[in-house]
Amino acid sequence: MKPLHSISTPINRAPLVELAHRIQGWKPFSTGNLYNCWSDSVESWQQLKVQPSQSPEIQRLTNVWAAAIPEAQFQISYYAQKPGWDLPRHSDNSHTWPTTCAINCVLTGDSPVIFDKPYRYSLAILNVTEPHSVPSSATPRLILKWAVFGPDYETCVRLLDAADLIEPVKMNPGN
Repeated sequence: MKPLHSISTPINRAPLVELAHRIQGWKPFSTGNLYNCWSDSVESWQQLKVQPSQSPEIQRLTNVWAAAIPEAQFQISYYAQKPGWDLPRHSDNSHTWPTTCAINCVLTGDSPVIFDKPYRYSLAILNVTEPHSVPSSATPRLILKWAVFGPDYETCVRLLDAADLIEPVKMNPGN
């Protein structure tokens, strides 16, 4: 199964971007000095945890994902990648952070996520247990991420597809 599937749910990005700029509490991403590596504390990769109640659009989208994947629990965060900084190759699943997959909405920026090859998306479910990275860009990259806890990636893709939320695969005649 490929590591990313686009999701067809319509999104009103304007209030999501506005909330990210308005709300206080951004912090450098940190794993809490658990690994003695790049992810211990990163100024160029900022995180802001949010609750569905902070935005009608986040609440609506969370309700859509929860209806499709009833066994899932979500932690919702904004992530901001500063221009000129590469997000190193990593996976999101660990014994302290048991993320099974994530639903990511790209709000600004155009850098691809790289698994086995580059993938561009605007809204997708990603198998973040697989190693991935994001190259730097000249513009800031802002994403809103629903980290999924519970069902594995394949189960979540199957359930989203059963709810008609996965976009059909577009065939590229050149590939």
